[in-house]
Amino acid sequence: MNKIKLIIFVLFFANITSTFAQSYTISGYVTDANTNENLIGAVVSIAYGKIATVTNSYGFYSLTINKKDSVLINVSLIGYRKIYIPITIKSQILNFELTAQNKEIEEVIVTVNNKNVVNNNETGILSIPIKEIKVLPNLFGEVDVIKAFQLMPGVQSGGEAKSGLYVRGGGADQNLILLDEIPLYYVNHFGGMFSIFNADAVKNVKLIKGGFPARYGSRLSSILDVRLKDGNMQKFQVQGTIGVLSSKILIEGPIIKNKSSYIFSIRKRALPLFSLITKGCINYNFYDTNFKLNHKISDKNRLFLSFYTGNDIIHFKSEIEEDAEKIKTEKKSKWGNTLGALRFNHIFNSKLFANLTVSYTKYNYLNGVTYNKETDTTSVYEKNEVSSGIQDINTKLEFEHFILSNLKFRYGLNSIYHIFTPSQTSFYRESNYLANIDTTFNKFKTQAFENSVFAETEFKYKFISANLGIRASNYIIGNTNYTSFEPRVLINFIVSNKVSFKYSFAKMTQYIHLLNYSGVGLPSDFWMPSTENVVPETSYQHAVNASFLFYNNILEFSVEAYYKEMENLITFKAGNSFFNTTKNWEELIEKNGTGASSGIELLLQKKKGKLTGWVGATISKSQRQFQNLNSGIAYPYSYDSPFDVGIALQYSLTKNITASATWTYRTGYPVTLATERYFDGQKEVFIYDEINSYRMTDFHRLDVALNFKRQKKWGERTWSVSFINVYNRQNPYFYYYYRESFPLTSHTVNLPQESEPLKLYQRSFFPFLPSFSYSFSF
Repeated sequence: MNKIKLIIFVLFFANITSTFAQSYTISGYVTDANTNENLIGAVVSIAYGKIATVTNSYGFYSLTINKKDSVLINVSLIGYRKIYIPITIKSQILNFELTAQNKEIEEVIVTVNNKNVVNNNETGILSIPIKEIKVLPNLFGEVDVIKAFQLMPGVQSGGEAKSGLYVRGGGADQNLILLDEIPLYYVNHFGGMFSIFNADAVKNVKLIKGGFPARYGSRLSSILDVRLKDGNMQKFQVQGTIGVLSSKILIEGPIIKNKSSYIFSIRKRALPLFSLITKGCINYNFYDTNFKLNHKISDKNRLFLSFYTGNDIIHFKSEIEEDAEKIKTEKKSKWGNTLGALRFNHIFNSKLFANLTVSYTKYNYLNGVTYNKETDTTSVYEKNEVSSGIQDINTKLEFEHFILSNLKFRYGLNSIYHIFTPSQTSFYRESNYLANIDTTFNKFKTQAFENSVFAETEFKYKFISANLGIRASNYIIGNTNYTSFEPRVLINFIVSNKVSFKYSFAKMTQYIHLLNYSGVGLPSDFWMPSTENVVPETSYQHAVNASFLFYNNILEFSVEAYYKEMENLITFKAGNSFFNTTKNWEELIEKNGTGASSGIELLLQKKKGKLTGWVGATISKSQRQFQNLNSGIAYPYSYDSPFDVGIALQYSLTKNITASATWTYRTGYPVTLATERYFDGQKEVFIYDEINSYRMTDFHRLDVALNFKRQKKWGERTWSVSFINVYNRQNPYFYYYYRESFPLTSHTVNLPQESEPLKLYQRSFFPFLPSFSYSFSF
């Protein structure tokens, strides 16, 4: 047996050695010819052959070629003109430039070397070009990256007009949201109506729902990977948009032409709509800012410096003055993220690429109330605040090793230092007739270390390709130490150039938890650590996929079935919250919850030509179960939708006019309703049925948009007009009980007030609504 193993090893080594001896390697970057931006996902291949590679997240590629093969190289990317370059037979550095093309002249034939749904070594991954996201209908002129993905199968929004992300039955905290590889903890503005991502500054975005590569971890349900532009190295450029809710501007240009560049963007509330409508009683302000420097130190070294900050602030003010008494009340909520990152790329040789990232992230949440009462002789001022937050200091080192064109290794390590402020409550009172108070509860910070290493290999051999990996993670808090080993498997059986079948499995571990309040109010997110008493969350997800190409490879169709189990989930105990309590957060929660989600997703896409877009559908089921909730019986998850459909279509009417439309249908979300009531003296008490045992009415809505582009002497301008909820569907935003009361006759005055029957009402917020924005660039 040992001799047989030795012979196999020798033959394998000899084969590899022979391959190296008969081959040469070209490597370099693929960039945009107009801006010198590195292009992600460009295909570099041997013309009319089957050897190909794809540029990584920094635009780098490495292609090993047999000396007997063609010396004509093909470079392509959807939205760009394909190029063919003859090369000499030797290892060398070759950088390629691609020129963007208009849809009017796009080629409609996609070669078998192009990255497509069949030969992609991935499953459960969605990517939408930013150009397409920008022309979709939008609410109040706000182009939203996340809302585009809500139209894809397996993704729920959390409610009409909300920019939530609930993937395959997972919660909002179970999404790892990365901005230039740096985690963000809250990614919505305006009470959750649109995301913080400025589409003008975004270069590439993808959503991973399953088949997770080993390089990703720390969350259970999805990865949203957003990459910002690096800055135009060729020329100075300005873009801007004036919308109903906000205005934004982006400035980019070279510091040293073709060597270093910068990009700066800012978005801010345009009009004080709430303040005008409420005469100053409500004031809502928000902003976000991106800044990035990009510098080529040499052909093999590059440096990136990134910065982001964004906040939402809302004030509610009221003032009552009666006789000699004056009462002022003010409520304030504030939340936001700040991050800074330094990234360094180094090319060791034509086959080895490395990236080092050092970053800092901070999320803060504050909710406070002030009360001031004055009379001629007395005064009292009270202030009550609840705050929470998390800070991360993050170091990550990753390597990509391109052994052969059909064999690649990735490996690396990551260390995160978490600083938690779970829930801090303060109360202050100053008075001339009551005792003065100045106290803070739960005033402490908790530190934790989260470390991980990973290794994965991606290979292709004849009709089989795979991505196999392992991730090992470790979490230390106080004297508690958790360790997890997370296998990742993805196998692709390529039946032909037009058909493939895939299987994936992933175990994921999450060491941080989110406690928040569902409903229609403002965000209230509290991030909590795993502790000795609150163990990390885990998930296990299996998926099978069948992918097909039709109509000269223009149409892509996939059907994917998945099953996911989640363990060690947490939620608030019934009736508990962080407000008006001094308890430790661990006393307020239910622990050791489980979840299960399963479904079938169908997706048909057309990515080239005048008409592009997709049609997606999902049949799914998602549940939660806690021992002390709902009598220990599993109940539907709050965003469980058994059936939903998302359609997004775009059509180039002319070179300068684009029309688009989206239509969404989904089963109504579960809701918990009262089924009985009784009176306790003068107090009416409601009795609720099982958790989420009823459903809202089904949701559906049609939105359309027109985009009018025109060249001017000074640059380009675009008018975008959207019509939201075209057929004025009254979709439920929330439900509430209400009655018209009237008093009984005097002889029954001691009894509770009689009333009309208690009725359940639906509140809808978004009728037919036109919206517009004006964009410019020069």
